[in-house]
Amino acid sequence: MSKSYNYSGVNFSANAKANAWSKGELPLSFNAYVYYVAGPKLQLTPWIRADLNASVGDSNQVGYAVKGGMKLTGGIAMAGRLKSICSGAPSVEYTLWSKTWTLKSGKYTF
Repeated sequence: MSKSYNYSGVNFSANAKANAWSKGELPLSFNAYVYYVAGPKLQLTPWIRADLNASVGDSNQVGYAVKGGMKLTGGIAMAGRLKSICSGAPSVEYTLWSKTWTLKSGKYTF
């Protein structure tokens, strides 16, 4: 009579990911109100954004990206008496042009 015992141990695996970003904008606006009621609106907004991604577990990596861009919007801006009469009627705004550039990016594995 023979007995055999086998123990392979306990397997445990864990993975974690984290993402963070920050964005800064500097909007430059031009509004031309007619009698301080309503009028055309143009806005140019340059921006910069930084993204950071990290993961540990099966793959230990840290990645980053720095992007910049510009956005041009236009529309009709409401103000003064008309805005209060119309219960705070919102201004209408459309994106006319938008461009994004990747300034720097990379990934580090450890």
